This record gives sequence, structure tokens and C-alpha cells, in this order.
Amino acid sequence: MKNTKRLPLHEILFQVWINNKSPKTVQTPLESYGYVFLKEIPVPSFGNLRLFYKRDTEEIYLQRLDGTLKLLSGSSGGGTGITGPTGPTGPSGVGTTGATGATGRTGATGATGPTGRTGSQGITGPTGPTGDIGVTGPTGADSVFYFQNTPPDFPIVGDKWMHSETGILYWYVSDGFNEQWVQPY
Repeated sequence: MKNTKRLPLHEILFQVWINNKSPKTVQTPLESYGYVFLKEIPVPSFGNLRLFYKRDTEEIYLQRLDGTLKLLSGSSGGGTGITGPTGPTGPSGVGTTGATGATGRTGATGATGPTGRTGSQGITGPTGPTGDIGVTGPTGADSVFYFQNTPPDFPIVGDKWMHSETGILYWYVSDGFNEQWVQPY
């Protein structure tokens, strides 16, 4: 019986690449990260998958159709094979549904919940009837209205003066200590 040495996958693929006298050149950004393109593998009805060898780690990678890399073999661990098809579904359990049980007794009444929040403001009611006429108030102090470009001489509290050039209105008031002309707001 012939004694054969079993080689790791990355050595086999690397030897395939070395024996291929004119490897197919594929432009890929992976080469700038230390990956060496080995071989393109056609997959019917899917497209092509690509094999790469990373020199610094001696790992073999498979580039999937979506661009992601899958480690197949190397120093970081052994490769994982292709997932096989899903097996058939097993038989369903056989049996009949049992009868519905009797309704249980009503439980005790629970505790009263917290008081709810206050509701929104209701609509305004109709206007009430007009009240009686009140007593007439006392007569106010006499006041004078001046229209001139200088403040009047000898004004009394309550007098009003409008500056004839600027149109600004002033009132003569007392704050209990001083009397002066002020502009109303």
C-alpha cells in the first residue's frame, strides 16, 4: 500500500496556484492588504467565488458574492465546509385534543384603582343678568389741558400738557414728595 501524506487545504491550494503558469489577474482591493489572488471558481446560477492566500498569516480565504471573506484554512483555525441542504421535516405528532375543562369560580374583586386625572375645563356658561346701577362716585379735581411748546406756569396735580412741536403728552403728578411732569405709559 502506498504511503501518502495528507496536506492541509492551504498547501494544496497554494500548489494549485504555483502550478498554474498564468494565473488569472483579477483587479481587487484585497491585494493592497497583502492578499494574493489564487483562483476564480465558477458557481452555476450564482456567479464566481474567488480564492485568496494571505502571505503573512498563511491563510486561505474564500471571497463570497457579497464581498465578505470566509477563512477556509490557516494558522487561525481550520476551515468550515459548505453547509449541506436542509433535511426533510419529520412527521407531526398524532393525537386528539382533549375536552375543554370546566370554568373556574370567579375570583375576589380587586382593590379600587387610583383616582383618575382631572378632566378638561368645561364650556363657559351663559352671561348672568345685569346688576343694579351703583352709586355715583365723587367728582374729581379740576384739571386743565395745555397745548404749547413750553411747560405751563403754576400747574396743579392732574393737569395735562401736550408739547405743540413734538406732540408728546405729559401729566402733572405728585408722588408725595415732588410734583413733576411725566409721560403716561
